[in-house]
Amino acid sequence: MRKFWITLLALTLLMSLGVSASAQTMVLFTPWANTSTDQDTAQVRALMESEMAKDGLDIQLDWIITPTDGSLEKLNVLLSSGEQIDAAAMNIGDARSYLTSGNIIRPINDLLEQYGQNLLKTIPQNAWAAVTDKDGNIWAIPDYYMWRWQGAAIRTDLLAENGLEMPTTIPEIEHVMQVFKEKYPDMIPAVALPWFSDPFLQGASGAGVSSMMTEWVLSPEGKVVPSMTLPGYKNLIALYTKWVENGWLDPEYLSGSDDSQSKLWVSGRTGL
Repeated sequence: MRKFWITLLALTLLMSLGVSASAQTMVLFTPWANTSTDQDTAQVRALMESEMAKDGLDIQLDWIITPTDGSLEKLNVLLSSGEQIDAAAMNIGDARSYLTSGNIIRPINDLLEQYGQNLLKTIPQNAWAAVTDKDGNIWAIPDYYMWRWQGAAIRTDLLAENGLEMPTTIPEIEHVMQVFKEKYPDMIPAVALPWFSDPFLQGASGAGVSSMMTEWVLSPEGKVVPSMTLPGYKNLIALYTKWVENGWLDPEYLSGSDDSQSKLWVSGRTGL
């Protein structure tokens, strides 16, 4: 189910039932195959409601969280039944079908000008271009580089056992992986599923591109090109090759599964 978020651009669309400052409830439809608990969601909701209150927005948030598979069908049923849906997350390909359906979603230029100045400043222009039509209408808030949400974790017990300090640079991380490999021959020092391994490789190589998909990005010369043609992509592949050849990184990370990764962690056969 996570493949939806990995292979396609995720967007947040403001629906035709747009929320105003006087609205009491805002309903969010979120397809997501995560492991968040009701308590987690409640904490996020309370924080967001508190921040909106500072701006004079008395809004109560309601979330409809559903598995990604079949989420579009569920959204269509809710809309057809007259259910209040103020914002939803989906990929741009699916969103375009709503643009031609009439009065289901609306441009959000005015809302961004009034409430989204930080978004306009923070998200790069080429990301906004992906959700803007030829007439200048902005239809969504782009989910920019979602892979960078993820981070890396390391077993501190193994660091202590081998007299190692917490690594803070790429050479130090490589040294730790090499020590782990030498000390524990049956270990794969670095193991993770794609949505964790990919940002790890991106950050380590400074590539700024994904190893999992070919994106169309702006080159330094201002041309739209496939990401794999950029110099950074070559750096990423070079680093990946080096780590795999040294036995530091799981070479099958792009085809792994939750089950296989969990077994490696539970068995103690990985450290990073």
